[in-house]
Amino acid sequence: MKSISTDSGTKSRSFEAAIVGTLLESNGAGLPPNLARLEAEAPDSFDCPRCGEVAAAIRGLRREGRAVHAAAVVELVKFEGASIFLSELVSNALPLELAEFESQTLWNAYRERKLFSLFGEAADAVKKNPEHAQDIAQHVKANLEDLVGDLHPEAWLPLVEDAADIITRELPPVVQIVDGIVTEGSKLVIGSGSKTFKTWLSMDLALSVAHGIKFLERKTTRRRVLYVNLELKAATFQRRLQAIAGAKNITVDREWFLHLPLRGKMAGLSVFEFVCRIIRIAEHFKAGLAVLDPIYKANLEGEENNSRDQTLFFNQLDRITTEAGCTLILNDHFSKGNQSEKDPLDAIRGSSAKGGDVDAAMVLRKHEVQDCFRVDLIHRELPPVEPFCLGWNYPLLEVRADLDPDEMKRVKAGRRKEHDPRKLLDAISDTTAENAVSILAWSKAAGVPRQTLTEYLSAMRSKGWITTVGSGNSARQHITMKGLQALEETP
Repeated sequence: MKSISTDSGTKSRSFEAAIVGTLLESNGAGLPPNLARLEAEAPDSFDCPRCGEVAAAIRGLRREGRAVHAAAVVELVKFEGASIFLSELVSNALPLELAEFESQTLWNAYRERKLFSLFGEAADAVKKNPEHAQDIAQHVKANLEDLVGDLHPEAWLPLVEDAADIITRELPPVVQIVDGIVTEGSKLVIGSGSKTFKTWLSMDLALSVAHGIKFLERKTTRRRVLYVNLELKAATFQRRLQAIAGAKNITVDREWFLHLPLRGKMAGLSVFEFVCRIIRIAEHFKAGLAVLDPIYKANLEGEENNSRDQTLFFNQLDRITTEAGCTLILNDHFSKGNQSEKDPLDAIRGSSAKGGDVDAAMVLRKHEVQDCFRVDLIHRELPPVEPFCLGWNYPLLEVRADLDPDEMKRVKAGRRKEHDPRKLLDAISDTTAENAVSILAWSKAAGVPRQTLTEYLSAMRSKGWITTVGSGNSARQHITMKGLQALEETP
């Protein structure tokens, strides 16, 4: 890999000069993230010594609360001809938005230099002191995290936004990668039980997005796709892909759907290392959507039921959306057992931190009809979507408009429900988000056992009659406007 900072010509240094000229012309204003981190790491973040020294001087002026201008910088730098050099910088300055975009290239070059230096120093240290290899490895890991994680103290200052600016800003429309399912730059989890055609569905979604064709009768926005296959043998994946493409009559375009088979190649990696590699590959191929299938295979360090571990894990996954700019599809499993009576997000295996972190969820649960499923969609950004059904028709899951989503597969030998859901709902008709109630308090108010009440909750949520605030032991329920309307319509 060749750095842009080689001495093969003056192009890269002229490029750096234009960026520093923009820093000089910013007059102390808040900088966008890429420019801020270049300035924060100066002089090392610039290959040109003079550019690095000027950038460091500008940073010093900012920290002292002084105005940023050429005369003030000349007082701080130590090389001859500083005044002439600074005037040239100003004449080459770029517009702020363009400089922010281009500065990503400079940051990547700096990071490359740092990596070469870091690993070279570590190799020399291990040769001299092999007994300290573990300590040296920890030092390398800490420096890598600092380098990629932008941990310098002022890194977040440029991110602060004033609401007065926000409300006057003309915002671009939300881009839906799949209409009604997932928006650009979001994280979507597809969850269901084992052997329920999840990978077939995920591959269908990915192939549809890669070619801008409909998925489950919904429009898609075309993006390059990186499919990270962590479970299937490469040959198995390839056969499935051929079957799906044939069923959808797709002539697959080169470089739009990229398969990364990682079965047997994850041993010894950390989550940090795994995410760094995915980001690097996504950037290389300019992927706009990445699929991790299944997600538990990427959870290389933490426990699935531990909220802290899952939060740390998903913080790393967020980097794929921010650093690589990808929409992220996560294929996940349910815990064992029948899930029909659970809230859709509660059916996903492991800590509730998983369901709380994602921007959207597509949850499949078994229908009473063989090889058919009820689908619940939960969003942060998009309008509510009524539950619908899918049926398996090899090699695709297809929309089944003829099936009732409420007819899910129930636990065997379950008793027939004997209570009118509206009467149960009436017991919390005076609740709001501010005075929501626990399931236990609700069951007492309704005069039914807690377990009996829980059998009705999923249907009430799917109809939009109730909603939940909080999570875990602090979760509380309250009636919605739709629920109040349902009570008014009761004969």
